Formats: sequence, structure tokens, C-alpha cells
Amino acid sequence: MNKDLKRAYQTMVDTVEDLVVNQGENLQQAMNTAEEKLKEWKELSKEEVEVINSEFKYDFKKTGR
Repeated sequence: MNKDLKRAYQTMVDTVEDLVVNQGENLQQAMNTAEEKLKEWKELSKEEVEVINSEFKYDFKKTGR
């Protein structure tokens, strides 16, 4: 995974955590907000955002949550 994708994935994790833990959003809302935030990045294509979003959801499911 290249540097921008790693940074984008971490941004998604951090955004979801902040929205759920600190701001009280539900998980689905937080995931949608984080995805929208990544779509604003000029460094990422639409396909890359979709891949990051899919990987995040897969990783989250793997943890059993």
C-alpha cells in the first residue's frame, strides 16, 4: 500500500473513532462521514476511496465488532 493510501486508511480510522467515541455518532453514520471526507482528497481516485472503505469495513468485521 502506498503512502497516500496508508495515510487515508489511518484518517478513516481516526475519523470513525472520533465521531463514535467523542461525538456520539452511530457507527454507520461515522463510516459514511469518513468516506465522504476521503472523497475530498485530491490525491485519491474514486476507486481508491472505495478500496480503502472496503478494507476498513473488512478489517472491522474481522475484529468481531
